[in-house]
Amino acid sequence: PVDFDSRSWRRVVSDEAGQFRIDGLEPGTSEIAALSEEHPTGKVADITIKKTEITRGVLIKLPEARLLEGIVRSEEGAPIAGADVRARQGAFDFDELGEVGVPVPMGRIAPTRTDAEGKFRVKGLSREPASISVRKPGFITSRQNTVAAELNFTEITLTRSGIVWGYVLDSVKKAPISSFEIAALDQRLAVQAPNQPPSSRVL
Repeated sequence: PVDFDSRSWRRVVSDEAGQFRIDGLEPGTSEIAALSEEHPTGKVADITIKKTEITRGVLIKLPEARLLEGIVRSEEGAPIAGADVRARQGAFDFDELGEVGVPVPMGRIAPTRTDAEGKFRVKGLSREPASISVRKPGFITSRQNTVAAELNFTEITLTRSGIVWGYVLDSVKKAPISSFEIAALDQRLAVQAPNQPPSSRVL
């Protein structure tokens, strides 16, 4: 996917009539993209930029948006409130999608959380398959790698997780060490190429 966080992208906001004006562009060929949390990204490539001239009539058509709704439950069938729900389409990793309540990085789909009834809504998906990740402390993270394009509702069950609690000590001074990163091997993800370190989860 295009790295919309790159500083090479100049950004403006369209007005109530959908019009926009971007200046300060270098002469040459440019790509113009329109991004919104409500719609998939729309792009127009190979726009010719000429020195001292205005390139007019650039029309960006946003693809049809898909709304995916769902519910997250425990193994007992109880709704789980406050679960972090992330969706992706393309090559972005789930950890690159930003945080709930923080403005979404350009080109990503905004994360959301389940409500008191365990329900969630993901906006801005295109009519293509998506992947869904659901996290909640005390539960094992669930990932649905392929949510079909025609599916508008999904049910996700979270399994309760085990918890490890402990200390980090200096082996010589026998003193505690603070601000230390801890990782645990995730057996579900521990399939890797030869000579690659095993997958781990930062605690």
